[in-house]
Amino acid sequence: MHNLTLQAILTPSVFCVPADTPLPDVLASMESLHISCAVATDNTRRPLGIFTEQDAIRLMADRKVVAELRMSDVMSAPPLTAPADLNFRDAYRLVSDRNLRHLIVVDDESRIVGVVSEADFLHHMGMELLVEIKSVGSAMTRNILSLGEDASLAEAVDLMSGNRISCIVVVRDNKPVGILTERDTVGLARTVGDPAQVNIAHVMKTPVQTIDAAVPIQQAMIRMEASGIRRLVVVEGDTLAGIVTRHDIVKNMQGRYLEFLHETLDKQQIDLQQAQHQAEQARQQLLYHNLMEQVNDGIIVLHAESGRIADCNEQACRDLGYPRDQMLQLTIFDFTTRLAPGPIWQAELEIFFREGHRLVESQHRRRDGSLFPVEINARLIEKNKERYIVAVARDMTERKRAQTQLQLQDTALNSSANAIVITDSDAVIQWANPAFSEMTGYTTEEVIGKRPKDLVNSGVQTRDFYEALWNTIQGGQVWRGELVNKHKDGSFYTEEMTITPVYTDHKRITHFIAVKQNISERKKTEEQLREAAAVMQSTHDGVIITDTTPRILAVNEAYTSITGYTQDEVIGKDPGIIGSGRQGKSFYESMWKILQQDGFWQGEIWNRRKNGEIYPQWLSISAVLDDRQQPVRYIGVFSDISKLKESQSQLEFLAHHDPLTRLFNRAAVEARMEQELEQAKRHQRALCVLFIDLDRFKQVNDSFGHVIGDELLCSVADRLRVRLREGDTLGRLGGDEFILLATPLREKQDAAVIARDILSSLSEPFNLSTGHEVFIGGSIGISLFPDNGSSVAELTKNADAAMYLAKENGRNQFSFYTPELNADARKKLELENDLRRAVLHDELRLHYQPKVNIGTGSISGAEALVRWKKSDGSWVSPARFIPVAEKSGVILTIGNWVIEQACLQIRNWQEEGLPEICVAVNVSARQFRSGHLDKLVKSALDKFGVLPHQLELELTESMLMNEPERAIETMNKLKKVGVKLSLDDFGTGYSNFGYLRRFPIDSLKIDQSFVRGVASKPEDAMIVDSIIGLAQRMKLHVIAEGVETADQLHYLRANHCDELQGYYFSKALPAAEFAELLRGDKKLPLID
Repeated sequence: MHNLTLQAILTPSVFCVPADTPLPDVLASMESLHISCAVATDNTRRPLGIFTEQDAIRLMADRKVVAELRMSDVMSAPPLTAPADLNFRDAYRLVSDRNLRHLIVVDDESRIVGVVSEADFLHHMGMELLVEIKSVGSAMTRNILSLGEDASLAEAVDLMSGNRISCIVVVRDNKPVGILTERDTVGLARTVGDPAQVNIAHVMKTPVQTIDAAVPIQQAMIRMEASGIRRLVVVEGDTLAGIVTRHDIVKNMQGRYLEFLHETLDKQQIDLQQAQHQAEQARQQLLYHNLMEQVNDGIIVLHAESGRIADCNEQACRDLGYPRDQMLQLTIFDFTTRLAPGPIWQAELEIFFREGHRLVESQHRRRDGSLFPVEINARLIEKNKERYIVAVARDMTERKRAQTQLQLQDTALNSSANAIVITDSDAVIQWANPAFSEMTGYTTEEVIGKRPKDLVNSGVQTRDFYEALWNTIQGGQVWRGELVNKHKDGSFYTEEMTITPVYTDHKRITHFIAVKQNISERKKTEEQLREAAAVMQSTHDGVIITDTTPRILAVNEAYTSITGYTQDEVIGKDPGIIGSGRQGKSFYESMWKILQQDGFWQGEIWNRRKNGEIYPQWLSISAVLDDRQQPVRYIGVFSDISKLKESQSQLEFLAHHDPLTRLFNRAAVEARMEQELEQAKRHQRALCVLFIDLDRFKQVNDSFGHVIGDELLCSVADRLRVRLREGDTLGRLGGDEFILLATPLREKQDAAVIARDILSSLSEPFNLSTGHEVFIGGSIGISLFPDNGSSVAELTKNADAAMYLAKENGRNQFSFYTPELNADARKKLELENDLRRAVLHDELRLHYQPKVNIGTGSISGAEALVRWKKSDGSWVSPARFIPVAEKSGVILTIGNWVIEQACLQIRNWQEEGLPEICVAVNVSARQFRSGHLDKLVKSALDKFGVLPHQLELELTESMLMNEPERAIETMNKLKKVGVKLSLDDFGTGYSNFGYLRRFPIDSLKIDQSFVRGVASKPEDAMIVDSIIGLAQRMKLHVIAEGVETADQLHYLRANHCDELQGYYFSKALPAAEFAELLRGDKKLPLID
């Protein structure tokens, strides 16, 4: 093994590129091929330079623009090379001395024949017995650099580059949650523009592959080989302890003394190949015993099956107190407390047979019966077909004692409320406790290795101050004092500090211990005391100080301002000089009793100004006590709460009234209704509830704005208010909804009379402040007690239902509630619930009605129409479920589903090789107003790989004209996506031609109500001609829908309509049947 050359271990497949290759191409190849380096060669395959993952880290740290670089700009040149016949261990020393991880292997003519990486060295190094049983903790790197999840990618690459490390561990509460490695930077260097703008949590690898520190090194190597990774994060419990890499393992194995012994032994075996087998065995046995005796730990070799000692070293004898001859008569059960013969030992052997090794802590019993702790590292070996267990037992007594003492000291220091920091003689921080982190804001990891002046220097103290401090402690004296330092967040704080030098036996200073206390609060309190006098004079609250007599000793300017009395007028007087007389004697007796008992009183009191005005105060009185806890002064602080009282009155009004119309609000109306309803029940009287909803209010609000809308609501309230009868209650529920409780009621027709009076009032024009005259109207629903309900909620709900019936009957009407209204509502609710289930259970289908080019007769597109087939096989008409979907909001879910299904079907037809067509889908008003229709459409197109021009969205006139400016904005966003837009049912709405020109549409669809009479009704023909002419002038495509007869087709063709859609050619078909039409190239019958 030790004579292996590079030729035997090299990787012949090397990624080679010309030196002028663009760097993005090199990075992309390294990322896709999962390789750690690229070699630049000339045209004879002679290496010119090498680019590794470490170079990628350096690139990002230097913030270089990768797109502008070539391989020659960043490669390391000339690269390190070696001949193929070089011994692989000499080769490892070659790369190790230069801190490299790749070695290029060349032939006699310097042409590249392969590359050797650290992984190749690891694969071919031996794993001798004692090396194998060493733990991960002995080989890992402990002081690793880590970052929190909020760090940027720039911070990570800067740390990796500056410290020449291959990875950064991302931690949360010192627990590893992610890792960024040098391999990750290869892809990131190519794709990330500014690493400072990228959060490390978005690019790190997670979860992290971890391993416990106590696991043997070989197991770590097996884990890395099996996972194809180079490193494992080492944890103790779940806390970050370090990291172990393939590099660590190679270095560990390379430097082990035992490896040196075995290497020497191998070389001697080669030199003595002709020596007799018996002499060789004797020499090995001598070497084995010498090695055992050189180890400071006890070594015991056991017969695996019986547990009897086969061999041991002198240290094991000393540890247990037995001479060697007696030791060889013992079994493991004679001195271990952990094991016993029988099932327990068999279970232990099963672990050995399965895993090959054990690392445990236990206790051993000495010959005198005393126990001591040990750490046992044992491995199963086989020799001459017999199995042995080699156990290395380390006495842990002193270590445990030291650990306990250190833990106690560590707990004491870490629990201290004072910040404690230890530096070396150069003032470099070696240790700091949590209180220091709390005081400064820096974590322990951030301060270790730094000087305090580089972290917390505020700039407040002068250079002379620090020179005097340094001279004091360098001279061996203790320094005490105060200074202002700076927190990590930039804030300043004041600390009291004591610095004590630490000496060696030779009086040489090795360390300094600083004990700090944050005295910012104490300083603040002192400052507050200094400010108190100034505050008393500057505060807007009145302040009065009295003795216990009581007589006024002092007042501030605010007292004078509030009461009107000057200081000279009140000093020495009784505080009652400003009393109003509104509180009686008992009030003041209670106040003083509480003040003497608790030392504090607070409450509302009415006093009198000098001008005689009575006003409310909020007064707080505190007793100032002497050392015997007896009151010596009283301090009163008061504020004038006159304005607060006014605000409270206003709030009381607003709690029960609508702030806009000053009518009762919903809560107040319902409370009055509850009272009246109880009276009506008690006296068996009738009453009615009128639910009033304004007609056409939304148009006024949208046209003139919310301010004018509010003005109109106030005018409506005024008109309703003057029509109230005695005993009636009127309120505004919100928006344009009002409610009227009419009581008493003699008969049903009284309610009708009231409703007609209200509708008559609302039908009269309203004159707005803008100078406009508007007409609105109203719809009223009426419910009666006791006929239509016995509770407020029931009567209100039924009046609301009747109001909707009035609107459906043509608006500006009133309707009485009937039980059938609830039945209709229940049916609609059942249909809505069924529809929601239909969406979840995939009961909806898309059928496709062809669009036909009138000129060629060929299918040019299709309109996707949603159909509902219930689970029982029955079909539900769109005329029934679409209005329900619109009102309930389910239309949003259906609309999104339709767009995705249409895009999916377009892709499927393309994959079947069918001709390309454009599919149109209808967009609901709610979907159009959602604010993210463009994003939804783009997502569906991207998801199924559909080109934007293959999808058309059909929009209605009413939808666009409701809020035309917002509609134009939404349509422009959709046009940026690239889809087509069609104006559906054109001619049925009220499009303004000025807006129509601004709408970015591609086509107009003539409503079927006009197409139906085009061959028989001149007025319909005239409308169709006008629409076609308008579209041609605006360069828009025209589609006629609902074409059912040859006469209609003949007329449309004669008048140059572009496309038709209707039963004359085909009804809407399932996707498969529509595909057959496309496949069969069905054409429209030609008509002369």
